[in-house]
Amino acid sequence: MKFLITIFLTITCASVLAQTTKRADEDWGLRQRLTERAAYWRAIEMSGTDTNIPEAKLRGYKQFTAIPRSKRMMIQSVNSWEQVAGSQAYSRNGTGSVSGRPSCIAFDPSNPNYLYMGASGGGLWKTTDAGKTWVSLSDSWSSYAMGGVAVDPNNRLIIYAATGDMYDQVGDGLYKSEDGGINWTHPADASVIGYQCNQVVVDPSNSSVVYITGTDGMRKSTDAGMTWKQNLQLDGVTHMVLDPSNTQTIIAGGGGQIVRSTDAGENWSSDVAANISGKNTVTLAISKKDPTRVYASIADGSTGGSLGLGRSDDNGKTWAIIWNHENYMSNQGWYDNACAVNPNNANNVVMGGLDIYGTGNGGTTVTRYTSWGEASNLSSFTHADIHVLAFNPYSPGSLYALTDGGIFFSNSNGLSWQQSKNDGLATLLFVGGDAAPDFSFVLGGCQDNGINHAYANDRTFVQTYGGDGGNCSISQEDGGQIAYSTYINADLHKSTTGGFAWDIDNVIPANSALASEGAPFYMKFDVAESDANAVAIAGYYYVHYSTDGVNSLSKISTIQMFPSALHVAAADPAVVYVGAGYQSAASGYIYVTKNASDLTAAKWTKSTTKTGIASSIVADPNNAAIAYASVQGYGVKHFWKTTDYGKTWVAPKNNLPDLNATAIAVAPNGDLFLGHSYGVMRSIDQGASWEPLRDGIPLCSITKLRVRGKNHEYLLATTYGRGMYRINIANLPRTVGVTPSAPTTGERPRIVHISPNPAIAHSSKVSINYSLPTEGPTTIVLFDEIGHELKTLMKDVSPAEFGSTEADISELPSGSYYVVLTASGYAVTEKFVVTK
Repeated sequence: MKFLITIFLTITCASVLAQTTKRADEDWGLRQRLTERAAYWRAIEMSGTDTNIPEAKLRGYKQFTAIPRSKRMMIQSVNSWEQVAGSQAYSRNGTGSVSGRPSCIAFDPSNPNYLYMGASGGGLWKTTDAGKTWVSLSDSWSSYAMGGVAVDPNNRLIIYAATGDMYDQVGDGLYKSEDGGINWTHPADASVIGYQCNQVVVDPSNSSVVYITGTDGMRKSTDAGMTWKQNLQLDGVTHMVLDPSNTQTIIAGGGGQIVRSTDAGENWSSDVAANISGKNTVTLAISKKDPTRVYASIADGSTGGSLGLGRSDDNGKTWAIIWNHENYMSNQGWYDNACAVNPNNANNVVMGGLDIYGTGNGGTTVTRYTSWGEASNLSSFTHADIHVLAFNPYSPGSLYALTDGGIFFSNSNGLSWQQSKNDGLATLLFVGGDAAPDFSFVLGGCQDNGINHAYANDRTFVQTYGGDGGNCSISQEDGGQIAYSTYINADLHKSTTGGFAWDIDNVIPANSALASEGAPFYMKFDVAESDANAVAIAGYYYVHYSTDGVNSLSKISTIQMFPSALHVAAADPAVVYVGAGYQSAASGYIYVTKNASDLTAAKWTKSTTKTGIASSIVADPNNAAIAYASVQGYGVKHFWKTTDYGKTWVAPKNNLPDLNATAIAVAPNGDLFLGHSYGVMRSIDQGASWEPLRDGIPLCSITKLRVRGKNHEYLLATTYGRGMYRINIANLPRTVGVTPSAPTTGERPRIVHISPNPAIAHSSKVSINYSLPTEGPTTIVLFDEIGHELKTLMKDVSPAEFGSTEADISELPSGSYYVVLTASGYAVTEKFVVTK
């Protein structure tokens, strides 16, 4: 499998809030280490024995979703997990909102208000009101990493969605819907279409022909996505366009080349832009008005900056750079490179990198349209890092920008910009988070969206620190007023107002060993829950410790551990556990010191057991000698326990799925919680058996777990792509040993008949007849055409083998609706129509 070695450089717009701190390198005074974020996430998943990540992840997904839940757990409310802060987007200054990084967008040919948007870790979403509200379409998929999406221009109900984010997450293949996104099939897995995708393109002259581009070239299907053939091998972020007047002609860019085909991708030319040397990523745009005019936004392979805007006036046969008066990609062209041409004007082109630029005369003169440093209520603002620019061909003047802060919209072809279209999108990429001891407020660090604060009863997060937000910690004493959070590398900030305001400067002492040693992209640290002044920090190689809230900082280890995890015990802050990372000679072992507070005299003990690379370690809050570790990667044992201060570790035989274990937490009563690639599991028997906590939370990657609340009644979970959640763990039933039998083959529930169908609008009711194989909890729910839940018709009952219920349709407008019956471990869907 080929992985794109993608380079990341992220910056975040400065908020106009008084408490928001602007990062020093947001004005490009400094350059970040561009490869570190990609390497950070990739190393975690690759650290096990199974390094075929897409296949391993899919196997683990099947294992996880097949684990039966106890009968008592299955009757818990579907809202047992709840979205923290209530809102799925967050406001930065009261005038706009941001979301996690979107990767693709597609438009409905019959209605310009219908859009489909894919997020890098947040799945596929749909709106029917041009972005005012959104609904998730992919909550049951085995990958939320979106690469490309397309609507068949000849049939608005056929949608293709290719998974695999180009920048840090592999996918599991292609999904297809034939009913506007209600139901989906999975016609091709990642081994067939590629692991990281960039585009899906449907031939407008022949809907059976579909193309997918990705990190290793282009693949083609001639049977509407059922079978695929790789027609172009071209490493890099590959991008392609079809000639709208003759779809046999295709132009593709990637791997430092621009190539051309005149037989629908069967054969390809050599680099038709060989005269432009030093090319890296290439993003293309072809004019629908005049297909002889093709544009290319081209990155410089040596500097990462922009080589400029290229143009061809002969349908892509020859090329020249026509403008490069500004480095609009700002040395990150492999991450930010977008280009689009107005479908109604061949001279109106927009391109983006850090900001958006445009021309109305084919590139003779170019104007800067946006400035990420502006206040977000201004018409010249979009979030930084432009990944996709797309004109809606069915809505003149409409232009969408997909950025690290979500979706932004212009109704003037990019000349001015309205507020964002992010409200309701639960796609924030949280790296870590924490909650106050009484859960009155929370903090979370987001990829390129800073550190965010929310009061428990508020409906929005507020950004209080810019840049790339990382791990966070809130003191569990004194009302949680002392908080810590990280920017990139060895940069730690501290707050005495619970994260509502922060120290302006990095609190790492300039004369400390850590300052010269440096730290990974997302620096790991931990704060003792019983003492907010006791802080352990992992550098690249060593462990550093403070007893005075990081006013001073001492190096307390001499072994190069390359720490993958560290933890300060609540019961004794002098006890620190550290997992040795993959670069260490002791990789896979866990170290512990019981006298970290002695600073330079700290003594370390290496475990006699090799556990694998720990992603998270937590000690029993009442006994520092007892600790638990989660182990990352695939093909390893994911849960370990010690009762002797880490000298020996055991991995109980259990039913955990083989998924990348990312986080672990323990409640004072001994209940254990483990987070992985698709959610959270609980054990009440010290790890011997585990049960999924699935109700109310998407099947998404967990980055941090914390037990919080006045009575330790809440579990906080941060996700990388779907926001932040909490669940009341005090109300969960005790379920060990009570598991239902798997349904017998053929014993499936059925919706036998819906009558009348079609029904007449404003009539009274329709009757729904169903058949159930066994008694048990059953729900019947009514949805509209795009997946909005309208009403629950039946819930938590144990009906007879055959039954019926009714749905009041007197207030439903004409359109298509869906009845979803869930019972016996299955869900079935039937459609009915309401007509005038």
